[in-house]
This record gives sequence, structure tokens and C-alpha cells, in this order.
Amino acid sequence: MKSKHHKARIINTQGFTKQEVSRLIQAIKDKFDIQCQLRKQPAGYQIMILAESADKFAKLIKPYLHD
Repeated sequence: MKSKHHKARIINTQGFTKQEVSRLIQAIKDKFDIQCQLRKQPAGYQIMILAESADKFAKLIKPYLHD
């Protein structure tokens, strides 16, 4: 997250190919109806969860996070 004002979330997937990350993005969209997009970085590609889906994404992953 860039600041307290930005809600978008980033999943660091730089160890995967562009094609693999694109497939994962499509699966996230299809299975969970979470809006995300491919983000190119110097070290590879990331998944950016768009602000409009940030709350839905947070609720989805909350059971798997430690407090």
C-alpha cells in the first residue's frame, strides 16, 4: 500500500512468468469476483487488487492472517 489513502493491495508474484500471473488474475476474477490487474515492475509482475475490491479481498484472506 502506498499510503493510508490508497486501498489497492499488491500481491508480489515476481517469481512467476507473465502468463502464469495472468492466469492467476483470471482465476481470482472468476472464482472470487475480485477486480485485479497485472502490474509490471522491474523485477517481474505483480497482481494489483483494485480499490473497489480491497475490502472483499481483505475479508477473504482474514482467516489466514495472524493478528
